[in-house]
Amino acid sequence: MPRIPFTGLLLSFSLLLTASSSLRADDARPQINSGARPLTQAEGVREWSGSIDDLELQTLDRGFIASGKKWIQLWNAWRFADERPDVDFTKKLAIISTTRGGRITLDTMLDDQGNLHVSGIETRDLRPGFRYAIQIVDREGVRTVSGKPVPEVRDMVQQPVRPVGPDVDETPFTAAVPSVTPTRNTNYPGPVRINVTFGTEAEEGRRSGVIDAPEDVWNLIDYAQPELKAVQLADGSASDVRITVSDNDGEWGIEGPAGAYHAYIYHNCRCVDLTAKFEYLPPGIYDLYVFAHGDAPDQNAAIEVESAGVVTTGKATLNDGTWDFRSRKFRDGNQYVKYSVEVKAGHPLVITSRRDGSVYAMLNAIQLERVVPRD
Repeated sequence: MPRIPFTGLLLSFSLLLTASSSLRADDARPQINSGARPLTQAEGVREWSGSIDDLELQTLDRGFIASGKKWIQLWNAWRFADERPDVDFTKKLAIISTTRGGRITLDTMLDDQGNLHVSGIETRDLRPGFRYAIQIVDREGVRTVSGKPVPEVRDMVQQPVRPVGPDVDETPFTAAVPSVTPTRNTNYPGPVRINVTFGTEAEEGRRSGVIDAPEDVWNLIDYAQPELKAVQLADGSASDVRITVSDNDGEWGIEGPAGAYHAYIYHNCRCVDLTAKFEYLPPGIYDLYVFAHGDAPDQNAAIEVESAGVVTTGKATLNDGTWDFRSRKFRDGNQYVKYSVEVKAGHPLVITSRRDGSVYAMLNAIQLERVVPRD
């Protein structure tokens, strides 16, 4: 398989994100008559906000939701890890707004003609994905939402609030909704340690990471390889674990001994982050060691980990202008970062290497070890 070399020097830059509060042009507060009154929410009604990386899911923004079926689809797409609240759509409406900004706050005003005006204040940034806000409001007296007619209760069939299943008419966006995978290895009692190297297999006797023993088995994922099935555990035993890797088309090496950290995969478009998804892991608390650094001082990565809707982030590999990343004395915050996360039965573990100091994201190696088994 041919290798894709660097075509020139990697140019790096620092991007200063300037956050500024602004009103969206299409959501600017309308001029309403003097009879306008704030919409009063019922006691105990909640609001939700959050972020989603998958921009396709932004098309689920309906402006408002008036039926249980649409509520199920949206909730399972945006807040799949949380218990979905029951909403009586004969009495309530869900007001929805999305933005590419960093935060959005909804404001709703109901005028004396039954027109519900929705305005949103956002703070912009350049993070991937989009942010959303959801607000439950009283349905009584509302005829339109931002000019869109609200169906009469007598004209709609109240949808049962239940999980989306094969018998439900799903939208095209359902395929992109994170879902619970079939549970395997649930009762696996033994030690679970997995070693993965990317790009080039480490030389015999040089497969050292952070937690492995000299006799450990390492799994190899080459560049442009989309998945690895039947991942081997460190002791050589077979498992049901499957790893899928996001699109990438190149690999490169770091000067020095050809160990597990030596090579890395990346994408030549310089426009994407990389993800590695582990499915069918036995449940428990895991220590993760994610190696992610290119062969230049600024080619580091910020690492994010997600499982069952819980996102762990905040750590990055070295970017201090030195060449210390070439050292084979591995250190947290230099060549790799360490997280401890809980993996629940049926939920994948998703590791994301985000572009940080340069326009490249990369993955060199991943080690994980279950330190506390769960039922």
